[in-house]
Amino acid sequence: MNILEIIAARRTGQHAIISWIVRNLTDMQLRLQDEGGAFKLEYVNKKLVFWNDANLDQEYGLNLYRELGWGEGLENLIINYEDSKHNYSFFCENEIYKGPLSYFRHNDINVKNGQRLLLIRNFYNCISSRYNSRTKPRIDEIFINTWKDNAKYAIKNPLLSLKFEDWLSNDEKRKQILYDYFRIYERVDPTQVSGRLSSFDNKNYNDRYDNNLPENIKELIRKDTELHYLIGALGYEYKEI
Repeated sequence: MNILEIIAARRTGQHAIISWIVRNLTDMQLRLQDEGGAFKLEYVNKKLVFWNDANLDQEYGLNLYRELGWGEGLENLIINYEDSKHNYSFFCENEIYKGPLSYFRHNDINVKNGQRLLLIRNFYNCISSRYNSRTKPRIDEIFINTWKDNAKYAIKNPLLSLKFEDWLSNDEKRKQILYDYFRIYERVDPTQVSGRLSSFDNKNYNDRYDNNLPENIKELIRKDTELHYLIGALGYEYKEI
């Protein structure tokens, strides 16, 4: 099967992007808004399975997938890792990614093609969305360091990463990712898909920072010069907070 591992901090918009990929591959919408909003594994159709939060509850998802017999005849497996560093993989020894053919951990998976895609979002929008989210993902120094780790990877590997903002508005970049990874052309654009529940109501996706973060978090951001550099290096604007 083809495996696509997606790495992203929570509230990056990854579920909307994954839904867009799935719609273009299968013309089917992921069930992201089901009651409770909780899912680990979704059998989209006979050719594609989506495995969510694989790094947060590994054995639960793995047991579910084994019950499906590792998807006999399955062509595509899309896996989402949340709040992990760029080199995390469920399939490698010591959970460190070692290349597209390094599926050591589970010998019952027959991998034809292994690819990875890192997703990243404007730091200020991402942390504000996390702070306002009902699920309350962490917004501490660990999150800041994870975002920086992902940012460094995105800067060095622009062809293996996608900014949420480019997915929304850069048609060329978005379509190139779809073709490079799946050799298909875009049939469904971002306006035709949905992600998980938003942290904000009726607020622009690209303008979510409203200066309501706790003061200790603001101080962490103010003093982190490396963070400021990475924000600028990715083409985002630095904010005085």
